[in-house]
Amino acid sequence: MRPLPSLIALAILSSASGGAPGDALKKDPGLRLSYQITIEPDEKRVQVEGTLLGRRPAGSKGYMSLGLKKLVKIGQQAGEDQLAFAYQLPIEQADFRDPFQPVLNGEHFAGFLSSLLVAPKIGGGKLRKITLNVAAPKGWKVATSRGFEAEATFDKLNDLAGTLVCAGDYTTHSFALDHKGRDASTKFYVAIRGKRDWDDAKFVEEFKRLARGQMDYFGGAHPAPVQFLALHLLPKGAKPNIPAFNRRAPGHDTILALHTPERPRDNFEFLGMLAHEHLHNWYPNAMRSDLGPWFMEGLNDYVAYRGLLANGLHTRDQFTGMLSKWYREYLFCVRTKNERLMPYRRGMIAGWVLDVELRRSTDGKKGLTDVLLALIEDKPEGGIVQRSHFLAMLAKTAGSDMEPLYKHLVEDEGAIDLAKHLQGTGFNIPDGKPSIVIDPNSKAEKTLFEAILSE
Repeated sequence: MRPLPSLIALAILSSASGGAPGDALKKDPGLRLSYQITIEPDEKRVQVEGTLLGRRPAGSKGYMSLGLKKLVKIGQQAGEDQLAFAYQLPIEQADFRDPFQPVLNGEHFAGFLSSLLVAPKIGGGKLRKITLNVAAPKGWKVATSRGFEAEATFDKLNDLAGTLVCAGDYTTHSFALDHKGRDASTKFYVAIRGKRDWDDAKFVEEFKRLARGQMDYFGGAHPAPVQFLALHLLPKGAKPNIPAFNRRAPGHDTILALHTPERPRDNFEFLGMLAHEHLHNWYPNAMRSDLGPWFMEGLNDYVAYRGLLANGLHTRDQFTGMLSKWYREYLFCVRTKNERLMPYRRGMIAGWVLDVELRRSTDGKKGLTDVLLALIEDKPEGGIVQRSHFLAMLAKTAGSDMEPLYKHLVEDEGAIDLAKHLQGTGFNIPDGKPSIVIDPNSKAEKTLFEAILSE
């Protein structure tokens, strides 16, 4: 094993550019922190070396961890205006059950920086720049949520916490989407790993349409300037406990999605999974609430899937297949009194019914879209949407009090009579069958149906 680098040597290297480092830094008190991360898969370890340059306030000795529980042989103070430190982090064979645990599996390494980095305490000093450099073995790709590059620059320590570092046999793609009617754009990076029998270019186009549709749904703007999708296609037989999850840091978003052969790519739930996770950029990334899982997860499902249909990524058969599946699972929750799953399934139906009734009360002119946009643009004090705020937005959009409907859909214990709310919409529940069909029987039904699925 390669020994830890000499802290004295690190200190010498840090000041070898000529002149006393303190002389220049006294004119520029800003602190600058740099990390060098070396991935050593043969040794199953990560080597971290760091240097902090700049005058630190008194009492700022020591280190803090953004996520690590154990650290060994951390460096010591090397001078008044610089601090050199180094440590080794062993990587144990792991799986995806704990998203904060580094993973080493063959040629694949992935880990969140909160699991890798230790930062020196700066005692309130202002960091001017944080530089991250990752050295990976030959043939590996390095990616952070700033893009596919070995080096990234940050402004705050918190920005490191949700930054994904991965290297391995990825196929990588990138594109940018302009914000509709705004002088801004969002960069997207897509990384795909694993054996597959589909055309990557076609998949990337699908994801681009998915993201474009959600941006347009919320007024053309994206809450994150940088998007990173890491899609892992697991070997046959692999059954991860976590199908998909997000980890975020200020200013960007990372979607880490796991996919198994048991769910083919043309299954309607595959793009639905990505749509659901990407929609979390808005809920709760752009807007938090205390409304619970019915809102953040169940309503999210309805909005995500109806967006796929509206943007041509799902056929009507696929869309009705999703609706039927969630409806059957909702009935299962009612029958078995499944309290764990119920908020998610009932929340999807609640979002659907709210959209229907909003369209019905405004002659198709306004719907759930308008309420969600208003919640983002007119946040209450503290930025957390509460029940009273949500009800006020519903009433403002509908032009009438919707609290009784909200209570019935979200808070009452009794079952929702979905067939009653779907009358005249083009969505129908055949007698005695727990399934949904789309069959507008009149011009009025078709008009309302198209309004429900409009942007």
